[in-house]
Amino acid sequence: MRTCLHRHGRLALCCAALLAFGAPVVGQPASPSPVSTAPFSADDWRADLDQLIVELPKRHVNAFFRTAQADFVAAAADLRGRLDGMSDTDRALSFARLAASLGDAHTSIDISRFQAASRLFPIALYPASDGLLIVGAPAEASEMNGSEILAVNGTPIAEVVARMSTLYAWENQASRLGWLRRWFAMSEAHRFLGITPTADECEVLFRPLLTPDAQPRSVTIRAVTRPELDATLKTLPRPAPGPAALSQRRETRALWFDFVPDAPGVMYVRYDRCANDPQATIAQYAESVLARIEAGGVRRLIIDLRANGGGDSSLLDPFIAAIAERPEFRGRGAVIALIGRNTFSSAQLNAHSLRQRAGAVVIGGPTGQKPNAYGEVRQFALDRTGLRVFYSTKRFVTAEGDPESMMPDVLAEPTMRDTIAGRDVALEAAIAFTAGPASGGESRP
Repeated sequence: MRTCLHRHGRLALCCAALLAFGAPVVGQPASPSPVSTAPFSADDWRADLDQLIVELPKRHVNAFFRTAQADFVAAAADLRGRLDGMSDTDRALSFARLAASLGDAHTSIDISRFQAASRLFPIALYPASDGLLIVGAPAEASEMNGSEILAVNGTPIAEVVARMSTLYAWENQASRLGWLRRWFAMSEAHRFLGITPTADECEVLFRPLLTPDAQPRSVTIRAVTRPELDATLKTLPRPAPGPAALSQRRETRALWFDFVPDAPGVMYVRYDRCANDPQATIAQYAESVLARIEAGGVRRLIIDLRANGGGDSSLLDPFIAAIAERPEFRGRGAVIALIGRNTFSSAQLNAHSLRQRAGAVVIGGPTGQKPNAYGEVRQFALDRTGLRVFYSTKRFVTAEGDPESMMPDVLAEPTMRDTIAGRDVALEAAIAFTAGPASGGESRP
């Protein structure tokens, strides 16, 4: 949302090769707090807990919109009584869970330095429409790749998701699964939640999808350190057939464009973060797109927001206004916006604006943020541990009622088998939509 931060303090759980699946690099916590990692006393944590339960409700615009204040205070009191017998990692996870209990996806505690100290289970997941697909596994158990995960240590994966998702705030099922993969590899989280007895190893039950009629199998996975991870994790090979070669392309720029192969006049614009780059602003990037449109030959525009986790929504507003004024983009289907579970915060607002102001047809999956949500993030630090606390200061309302997600006009989400094949079904659907003439002449409200 406007002036809102990107998702913060979230441990990424995939290696560099896994970027093709839309996940950040394993072992790279987001901006870990630059404070001491030396052990803190239980009294330090108690002092910070006392500060948290006073300061967070005071600063948040509406902290108890979902969770009753009495329940929050009771949970804090219970935690206070257990701090003496806990490790610092468990204390940090408990603080994260307490903040997540408020149910605001923009309100959390950055425990990334404790996440960074944890060993990892070398396994990475991708949430497909029909299950959780294993897309990264230990080299010695690489047969797990391309399989559906069924259980961890005998705990069904649905229960694993239910427990793991208490550690982070989520607003809908899209964000619940989207953020799961950023915590799943943390071995200490599995132990903390009672999924495994220790943080040393876990047994994974999986169903191979690459072998017809294969029966479920189990493999024991050993936790590894971060330096060991790159040598341990083997990722699922992912082909890039057809248009997927375009959407799987990795660029460091926040916004870039190209033309869709074999689709004359269809421009593809990728917008991955609502923030200016050091080398260029979003306005400058947008000017280059508009200059190419002005040069002629562009009949359709596909704007991909599926990997955009937010920032400042206002940065794209001039571009949206400009394309809304262009006569070649007035028919239904002339502008298409792609969204999905990782479309969050400011990016969701931009997708809504593209639909409302530019008449965009929206294709893909439900967004990871509710249309009516809290944002405009601020932060403060806890005095003793230095942990950063993020909280919302404003509520944004863009839809009637309380819909769980911004829903696409055309639902196009990959199955596990689509993902294995490397297909980009949303982009395929968008290209198919652009194949015919733009309809309706004037499609805007």
